[in-house]
Amino acid sequence: MSEVQLTADNENHVYTVENVDGNFQSVFPEPMAALSFPHVTEAGAYCYLLNQKIATDGGDQWKFENPAYAARKICEDLLSILGRGDDQTITIDWMFNESGTPVSEVWKTLEMEIWSTDGEDGELAATNDQLRVAKDLWADLGNVPVNDDEKETIDEDWLLFVKGTPRIEIWHWFEETFYVSVAKDLMGLH
Repeated sequence: MSEVQLTADNENHVYTVENVDGNFQSVFPEPMAALSFPHVTEAGAYCYLLNQKIATDGGDQWKFENPAYAARKICEDLLSILGRGDDQTITIDWMFNESGTPVSEVWKTLEMEIWSTDGEDGELAATNDQLRVAKDLWADLGNVPVNDDEKETIDEDWLLFVKGTPRIEIWHWFEETFYVSVAKDLMGLH
Protein backbone atom coordinates (compact mmCIF):
# COMPACT_ATOMS: atom_id res chain seq x y z
CA MET A 1 0.00 0.00 0.00
CA SER A 2 1.13 3.53 -0.75
CA GLU A 3 2.04 5.87 2.09
CA VAL A 4 0.05 8.85 0.70
CA GLN A 5 -2.04 10.53 3.42
CA LEU A 6 -5.50 11.34 2.09
CA THR A 7 -8.49 13.24 3.39
CA ALA A 8 -11.84 13.36 1.64
CA ASP A 9 -12.33 17.10 2.05
CA ASN A 10 -14.02 17.58 -1.32
CA GLU A 11 -16.65 15.20 -2.67
CA ASN A 12 -16.06 16.57 -6.19
CA HIS A 13 -12.71 14.80 -6.45
CA VAL A 14 -13.01 11.96 -8.97
CA TYR A 15 -10.90 9.55 -10.99
CA THR A 16 -11.05 10.25 -14.72
CA VAL A 17 -9.09 10.14 -17.98
CA GLU A 18 -8.49 13.09 -20.29
CA ASN A 19 -7.28 12.99 -23.89
CA VAL A 20 -4.39 15.46 -24.11
CA ASP A 21 -2.90 15.72 -27.62
CA GLY A 22 -3.47 12.04 -28.35
CA ASN A 23 -2.18 10.84 -24.98
CA PHE A 24 -4.56 9.59 -22.35
CA GLN A 25 -3.85 11.29 -19.03
CA SER A 26 -4.96 9.51 -15.86
CA VAL A 27 -6.38 12.21 -13.57
CA PHE A 28 -6.60 11.57 -9.85
CA PRO A 29 -8.46 13.33 -7.03
CA GLU A 30 -6.42 16.35 -5.86
CA PRO A 31 -4.76 14.63 -2.86
CA MET A 32 -3.39 11.99 -5.27
CA ALA A 33 -2.63 14.33 -8.20
CA ALA A 34 1.08 13.48 -8.18
CA LEU A 35 0.17 9.99 -9.42
CA SER A 36 -1.30 11.36 -12.69
CA PHE A 37 0.49 9.90 -15.69
CA PRO A 38 0.15 9.86 -19.52
CA HIS A 39 -0.75 6.56 -21.25
CA VAL A 40 -0.77 5.37 -24.84
CA THR A 41 -4.22 3.78 -24.55
CA GLU A 42 -7.39 4.88 -22.81
CA ALA A 43 -7.90 1.40 -21.35
CA GLY A 44 -4.37 1.53 -19.93
CA ALA A 45 -5.11 4.85 -18.25
CA TYR A 46 -8.29 3.48 -16.62
CA CYS A 47 -6.47 0.33 -15.48
CA TYR A 48 -3.75 2.47 -13.91
CA LEU A 49 -6.37 4.58 -12.09
CA LEU A 50 -8.06 1.49 -10.68
CA ASN A 51 -4.75 -0.06 -9.68
CA GLN A 52 -3.70 3.08 -7.77
CA LYS A 53 -7.18 3.49 -6.24
CA ILE A 54 -6.85 0.00 -4.75
CA ALA A 55 -3.15 0.26 -3.82
CA THR A 56 -3.37 3.62 -2.04
CA ASP A 57 -4.58 3.75 1.56
CA GLY A 58 -7.70 5.93 1.47
CA GLY A 59 -7.95 5.83 -2.32
CA ASP A 60 -11.40 4.31 -2.10
CA GLN A 61 -12.83 7.60 -0.76
CA TRP A 62 -13.53 8.79 -4.30
CA LYS A 63 -15.38 7.35 -7.28
CA PHE A 64 -14.82 7.25 -11.01
CA GLU A 65 -16.34 10.22 -12.83
CA ASN A 66 -18.08 7.85 -15.24
CA PRO A 67 -18.05 4.36 -13.67
CA ALA A 68 -19.78 2.65 -16.61
CA TYR A 69 -17.31 3.97 -19.14
CA ALA A 70 -14.36 3.14 -16.86
CA ALA A 71 -15.70 -0.38 -16.35
CA ARG A 72 -16.19 -0.82 -20.09
CA LYS A 73 -12.61 0.21 -20.86
CA ILE A 74 -11.18 -1.96 -18.08
CA CYS A 75 -13.29 -4.93 -19.28
CA GLU A 76 -12.04 -4.41 -22.84
CA ASP A 77 -8.49 -4.60 -21.54
CA LEU A 78 -9.31 -7.67 -19.45
CA LEU A 79 -10.98 -9.45 -22.38
CA SER A 80 -7.81 -8.98 -24.42
CA ILE A 81 -5.65 -11.02 -22.02
CA LEU A 82 -7.90 -13.89 -21.01
CA GLY A 83 -6.47 -17.37 -21.24
CA ARG A 84 -8.39 -20.06 -23.01
CA GLY A 85 -9.28 -23.44 -21.64
CA ASP A 86 -10.79 -24.85 -18.50
CA ASP A 87 -8.79 -22.75 -16.03
CA GLN A 88 -9.96 -19.32 -17.31
CA THR A 89 -7.09 -17.34 -15.85
CA ILE A 90 -5.39 -14.20 -17.02
CA THR A 91 -2.32 -14.88 -19.16
CA ILE A 92 -0.11 -11.99 -17.98
CA ASP A 93 0.31 -9.89 -14.86
CA TRP A 94 -2.57 -7.42 -15.07
CA MET A 95 -3.04 -4.50 -12.76
CA PHE A 96 -2.99 -5.91 -9.22
CA ASN A 97 -3.27 -9.56 -10.32
CA GLU A 98 -0.53 -12.01 -11.18
CA SER A 99 -0.60 -14.20 -14.27
CA GLY A 100 -2.71 -17.25 -13.51
CA THR A 101 -5.24 -15.44 -11.32
CA PRO A 102 -8.75 -16.84 -11.94
CA VAL A 103 -10.87 -14.44 -13.96
CA SER A 104 -13.71 -14.83 -11.45
CA GLU A 105 -11.46 -13.35 -8.74
CA VAL A 106 -10.47 -10.45 -10.99
CA TRP A 107 -14.12 -9.79 -11.83
CA LYS A 108 -15.22 -9.67 -8.17
CA THR A 109 -12.56 -7.07 -7.41
CA LEU A 110 -13.65 -4.96 -10.37
CA GLU A 111 -17.27 -5.17 -9.20
CA MET A 112 -16.40 -3.94 -5.71
CA GLU A 113 -14.04 -1.17 -6.78
CA ILE A 114 -15.85 0.42 -9.73
CA TRP A 115 -19.47 0.68 -8.62
CA SER A 116 -21.68 0.25 -5.59
CA THR A 117 -24.50 -2.29 -5.58
CA ASP A 118 -26.55 -0.89 -2.71
CA GLY A 119 -30.06 0.05 -3.73
CA GLU A 120 -32.69 1.92 -1.73
CA ASP A 121 -33.74 0.35 1.57
CA GLY A 122 -30.95 -2.21 1.35
CA GLU A 123 -32.39 -3.70 -1.84
CA LEU A 124 -30.03 -4.68 -4.61
CA ALA A 125 -30.82 -2.91 -7.85
CA ALA A 126 -28.87 -2.14 -11.00
CA THR A 127 -27.36 1.30 -11.21
CA ASN A 128 -27.30 3.03 -14.58
CA ASP A 129 -23.57 2.32 -14.66
CA GLN A 130 -24.06 -1.39 -14.12
CA LEU A 131 -26.82 -1.55 -16.71
CA ARG A 132 -24.62 0.09 -19.34
CA VAL A 133 -21.76 -2.32 -18.67
CA ALA A 134 -24.18 -5.28 -18.65
CA LYS A 135 -25.54 -4.17 -22.04
CA ASP A 136 -22.03 -3.85 -23.48
CA LEU A 137 -21.05 -7.30 -22.23
CA TRP A 138 -24.39 -8.71 -23.43
CA ALA A 139 -23.66 -7.37 -26.92
CA ASP A 140 -20.21 -8.96 -26.79
CA LEU A 141 -21.75 -12.28 -25.70
CA GLY A 142 -23.97 -12.06 -28.79
CA ASN A 143 -20.84 -12.67 -30.89
CA VAL A 144 -20.14 -16.01 -29.20
CA PRO A 145 -21.45 -19.05 -31.10
CA VAL A 146 -23.99 -21.24 -29.27
CA ASN A 147 -24.29 -24.98 -29.85
CA ASP A 148 -27.62 -26.36 -30.98
CA ASP A 149 -27.71 -28.85 -28.12
CA GLU A 150 -30.20 -29.40 -25.31
CA LYS A 151 -28.53 -26.90 -22.94
CA GLU A 152 -27.57 -24.34 -25.62
CA THR A 153 -23.93 -24.26 -24.55
CA ILE A 154 -21.43 -21.67 -25.73
CA ASP A 155 -19.01 -22.93 -28.37
CA GLU A 156 -15.98 -20.95 -27.19
CA ASP A 157 -14.68 -19.43 -23.98
CA TRP A 158 -16.14 -16.04 -23.07
CA LEU A 159 -15.11 -13.81 -20.15
CA LEU A 160 -15.01 -16.18 -17.16
CA PHE A 161 -17.08 -18.93 -18.81
CA VAL A 162 -15.49 -21.89 -20.55
CA LYS A 163 -16.63 -23.49 -23.77
CA GLY A 164 -19.58 -25.78 -23.00
CA THR A 165 -21.15 -23.54 -20.35
CA PRO A 166 -24.97 -23.58 -20.65
CA ARG A 167 -26.34 -20.25 -21.84
CA ILE A 168 -28.79 -20.14 -18.90
CA GLU A 169 -25.86 -20.21 -16.44
CA ILE A 170 -24.42 -17.10 -18.10
CA TRP A 171 -27.84 -15.43 -17.99
CA HIS A 172 -28.04 -16.09 -14.24
CA TRP A 173 -24.56 -14.60 -13.84
CA PHE A 174 -25.73 -11.40 -15.59
CA GLU A 175 -28.75 -11.18 -13.30
CA GLU A 176 -26.76 -11.84 -10.11
CA THR A 177 -23.78 -9.64 -11.01
CA PHE A 178 -25.59 -6.65 -12.49
CA TYR A 179 -29.00 -6.96 -10.75
CA VAL A 180 -30.83 -6.89 -14.08
CA SER A 181 -33.48 -8.99 -15.75
CA VAL A 182 -32.01 -10.63 -18.85
CA ALA A 183 -35.44 -10.74 -20.51
CA LYS A 184 -36.50 -7.18 -19.67
CA ASP A 185 -33.28 -5.17 -19.41
CA LEU A 186 -31.01 -6.94 -21.91
CA MET A 187 -33.35 -8.59 -24.41
CA GLY A 188 -36.02 -5.88 -24.33
CA LEU A 189 -38.89 -8.31 -23.76
CA HIS A 190 -41.89 -7.02 -21.80
